[in-house]
Amino acid sequence: MRTKRTEADMDEFLLKLGLWRKPIARDGYSLFRAVSEQIYLTQAHYKEICDASKSVFTRIFSQEDYYWNEHDVMQTLSHMYRIDFIVYEVIGKPPVDLTGNGFSRKVSYLILHIFEQGGRTTVGCAQSRGIKKQRNQSLVVLHLWCFDSGDSRGDFNPQNRLKRGAHCHRGITVTMPPVQSRRSYTAGFKLQVIEYAEENGGNLAAQRKFGVHEKNIRSWRKQKDALRQTKKSQKAFRRHAPHWPDLEDKLETFVMEQRAACRALNTVQLRLKAVAMAEEMNITNFQGTVSWCFRFMKRKNLAIRQRTTLSQALPEDHKEKIAAFQAFVAEQTKKFNLGSDHIINMDEVPLTFDIPMNRTINAQGASSVTIRTTGHEKASFTVVLGCTASGKKLPPMVIFKRKTAIKEKFPPGIVVHQNEKGWMDNDVMDMWLSRCFVKRPGGFFRQSKSLLVLDSMRAHISDVTKHRIRATGSVSAVIPGGLTKLLQPLDISVKRCFKAELRVIWENWMTTGEKSFTATGRMRRASYSTVCQWVLQAWNAVPDTAIINGFIKANIVDAPLPDEVPPPAPAKSADDLPLALAALFHSDSEESDFEGFSADED
Repeated sequence: MRTKRTEADMDEFLLKLGLWRKPIARDGYSLFRAVSEQIYLTQAHYKEICDASKSVFTRIFSQEDYYWNEHDVMQTLSHMYRIDFIVYEVIGKPPVDLTGNGFSRKVSYLILHIFEQGGRTTVGCAQSRGIKKQRNQSLVVLHLWCFDSGDSRGDFNPQNRLKRGAHCHRGITVTMPPVQSRRSYTAGFKLQVIEYAEENGGNLAAQRKFGVHEKNIRSWRKQKDALRQTKKSQKAFRRHAPHWPDLEDKLETFVMEQRAACRALNTVQLRLKAVAMAEEMNITNFQGTVSWCFRFMKRKNLAIRQRTTLSQALPEDHKEKIAAFQAFVAEQTKKFNLGSDHIINMDEVPLTFDIPMNRTINAQGASSVTIRTTGHEKASFTVVLGCTASGKKLPPMVIFKRKTAIKEKFPPGIVVHQNEKGWMDNDVMDMWLSRCFVKRPGGFFRQSKSLLVLDSMRAHISDVTKHRIRATGSVSAVIPGGLTKLLQPLDISVKRCFKAELRVIWENWMTTGEKSFTATGRMRRASYSTVCQWVLQAWNAVPDTAIINGFIKANIVDAPLPDEVPPPAPAKSADDLPLALAALFHSDSEESDFEGFSADED
């Protein structure tokens, strides 16, 4: 019987070898527990190992034919898992190799260290860094093993190695159970296990259901909040803790402040700001590299996004301005008893002769992606749209950028004008009032008052324009600056539909339309009359419900009663794309506040 001093001496001896002892229960399965500890990193599979070894041995030799002693057990396990059993018996003496099968992994990868202590078996394990290396390398992938067909009880030698292949003994093929290696699980699977454990009685129930160790489930439940925020396909948290947490927290606050003010921010600006903050915080070893920048963004759940809206920032008192505008509209509507036919909104839409898409489907890895146009994607013109709160449309007006008059025949129902800038001014505004605004219901005879809702563009709020609006028997309601995307019905729901329909028409023209070419073979742009036909066709295709919804969302009119809702627009022909599909061709600047064309445009 060993004393405590002897145990301490053995521990000291093993410590010099980089080993330590791990107790194993003495229940008759100590040998199988030791194998399970080394193969599976847990003793929970000792019965499976015991049953597998018995199955291999008894299929070769029945219990009546051969006695299964301890040495045969070791040899069977040694050949099954290709390991050697080494026992430390005497302090200061080298270990004894009991199996002696000469497996190449007996020392470096999978070694069982067993010695007796008063009926208690312990297993020696590598210490410090060696334990991680030994455990990782102790995982063995099992194959199909069997005894040679010529083996029998008389010539069977436990020292003989089991060989691979499809050999069998007495018609029996021996198949070894696979060894379960360390596995990694996705975040989605972990959340599924956590949910099952919470709803079905705890971690052990989830262990029996999914075959995952209970300790892993306990760890996953502690990480529940983090797992919900991570990607469902991610398998592990491999992010290291930041070296400068205070700096990153301060930089995250800066990013949130910039985005709250609707300011754009790129990675170069972010890195420069980080370097400046590091200097203020007396951090000397911070460089702000590109890799750090993207790791910081990943830690803080930040990403590079494409803008969806380009507009002015809302003024600080925007709520008060919105309330004042809506109160003015309600007051004028009640004062003059205005119906939905007499509340009109007008606005300008900047367009180009070519409307190409910015994205297309193409083969991966291509160095260039070309989209064919006529070369006039920067040649601009303006379309003036007007509509009533009841969904009725006023004739559109097109303003082309040129000095001389256009000598082409235009389709009926559209007003065409030209000037040097191709944009709205006082004279063009007077023409729109006299030729388009007059086409509103009851506008020709001025039977009732009307309310004209327009933005605060210079040509809309000039004294000359206000006088001309009053001369038509109407009242102007000017939307405060910076609030058009919230209060202008055309910006809210109409322009998107109009541009989507116009782009589909242009795409059809580029595909199947009649085109002319120059002497050098370059394609000419569409004629002015063709463009006007496009505008008229796209404007007529905008559904009345889109217009009505714009006025409702701007709180200019109340939602109509069910019996007042206009019938849906008739279905398009099979040759035309539906509006839902046409909306895929939306413009990147469809919600931008346009301030006119630049002087250097062609």
